[in-house]
Amino acid sequence: MSIPRDAVRTTSFIVVGLTVLACAFFVWLLTVAASSSMAHVTERVTKAVAEAQARNPRRPVIRGEAVPGSAWAEYEHGLALAKGVVVADVRNWLDGTAAADRNKAEAVLAANGTALDFLRAGARKAEGAYPVRWASGTRTDVPSLMAVKNLTALAVGQARVLLEAGKPKEAAELLLDAAQFGADAGRNTTLIGELTALSSLAEVFDGLKTLPPDAEVGRALAVLDATFPNHGETLLNELTVTGVTFTELGRGFAVPAGWRFGFSQGAMLAEAWTTLEDLMHRTAATTTAPWAEARRLQAEIEMEARRSSNPIVQTMIPSLLRAHQSSREGLARLRMLRVLHGRATGLADPFGGTLLSDGAKVWSLGADGIDGRGAGAWKPAPTGDIVLELPPR
Repeated sequence: MSIPRDAVRTTSFIVVGLTVLACAFFVWLLTVAASSSMAHVTERVTKAVAEAQARNPRRPVIRGEAVPGSAWAEYEHGLALAKGVVVADVRNWLDGTAAADRNKAEAVLAANGTALDFLRAGARKAEGAYPVRWASGTRTDVPSLMAVKNLTALAVGQARVLLEAGKPKEAAELLLDAAQFGADAGRNTTLIGELTALSSLAEVFDGLKTLPPDAEVGRALAVLDATFPNHGETLLNELTVTGVTFTELGRGFAVPAGWRFGFSQGAMLAEAWTTLEDLMHRTAATTTAPWAEARRLQAEIEMEARRSSNPIVQTMIPSLLRAHQSSREGLARLRMLRVLHGRATGLADPFGGTLLSDGAKVWSLGADGIDGRGAGAWKPAPTGDIVLELPPR
């Protein structure tokens, strides 16, 4: 018996209609769930912002006496002056390249003394943390990498001039002020701010290793060691500004997400931040663990991130994990300088055990965690020790 065509058409319309209604109901449920999830994320992010804002901006100055005020009221003026300076001649002279010309370098340095005056004034101030605008999320300002690098090069170059003029004390004081500036750039900031700080400190450490041993420098570096930029805090700050941006995106125009999230951007962002909160807190905890253990835990965390079905988690976590090594390398070099200038002994090696020395040099195991018995270089590499030659005593 044949079914009337009108009946087939009616049945088809009913089936299609019910399917559309079911899909709409499913999307509505996901939207409600996403709204609830974003509300929870917003609550957690608000708490994280409050914690970041509540951190004490004060830190001890590494030399001299602290004066009231924020270091950045001074540093910002120095950075503004240094940002457009062409420091190639200074760098060529410091690096001893074929293009090195001392006269050209000194001309650049002489023309930019005012920028260094601001740097040195900032280093005396009691509050060192950069004033991050947490409410701006990932759009928050951090010091310009170019400006920081330029100002650092001017400081290291001028210290070299002083050292070669037979004024090692004055050279040391300027380099210590530059070290204070570099550390302050990475204090209670985001990841890009910390990486900028570590880059600045690396240049300053290059300068400090050329100085004759000085106990006062050793004492100052011990203070810097105790207040070195906290990588764990940096990771939590990165989570905070990411969360602020996610909540803004969740309230704004929704770009359709994948089917797994019901094509809801809010659902994808809420799940991403919830997962990132867990993974990044666990990652931050590894910054105080032994290096071998930290690497094992980080490998597990990275594997979890790569297995995530959320594309934000997949891309964000692996890039964050690489910065941990840079932080430990900077701390290792700082502690080796403490051996040079303060004859410090028994200092912990961030890569395992204690710093090692044979009297002629001191070394850290470096990122591979293997003792090469001092086979390596001052500049960190993926393999080999980090090594600082010591002068005869």
